Amino acid sequence: MDSPRPTAAPAPQSDNGAVRVLIADADVLARNAIREALRGAGLCVVGQAADASHAVDLASRCCPDVVLLDGELPPDGAFDAMEAIATAVPDVRIVILSHADSGVEGLRALGRGASGYLSRAMELESLARAIEGLMAGEAAVSRVMTAGLIEQVRNLSSSLKGMRPVKSPLTTREWEVLDLLSTGASTAQAAKALVVAPETIESHVQHIMRKLDAHSRVEAVEIAERSRLLHTVRGNSGRYGETSLG
Repeated sequence: MDSPRPTAAPAPQSDNGAVRVLIADADVLARNAIREALRGAGLCVVGQAADASHAVDLASRCCPDVVLLDGELPPDGAFDAMEAIATAVPDVRIVILSHADSGVEGLRALGRGASGYLSRAMELESLARAIEGLMAGEAAVSRVMTAGLIEQVRNLSSSLKGMRPVKSPLTTREWEVLDLLSTGASTAQAAKALVVAPETIESHVQHIMRKLDAHSRVEAVEIAERSRLLHTVRGNSGRYGETSLG
């Protein structure tokens, strides 16, 4: 029978540099399923918690790289625990696992310091990939959440165009190309707008897809928008050539 206060996982002899993850979820079946999926993907699960206070305690003792927080973590939800964990482990990345595809809650979570906002309904293999991507500097926002988040940001700003994450792997010109692609511009139209040859646009697109590990232009735009969205709501974006908004 599961203990209401799970303890830290036995320390492995060596985690071989694997990403260290703490799981905080009141549902023991969900915790165990996530644990097995993450371990199967080569991640190191350093502990499990069933409530907020224990999550904070384990985080301070285990110093994980990533904390997965159930959005409805008892007793009062994930937000207070998130802020306490961030104080105890300043470099930690916190990902909220949401029960609802809410743009409002997603914006709130990211604005209060979460590094990711994912749906509890996502495939566990995708969850593991999202954590690995997060550690590589990618945005951890479920595709199903993205539309709602973008709508909320649009309520705050008429457009995100001209904004880019400070630590983006893309160049200024590649972001300009992506902005045009996101409007549905063809290669010829983008070339005309930027006063370059169509072959130059094609070259930029290939570089963008390689850097973002995208398999199509549409996927590249989606990945870039999720990245831009995450950094924008956390106040870490800037106009081209700048390092911050303010």
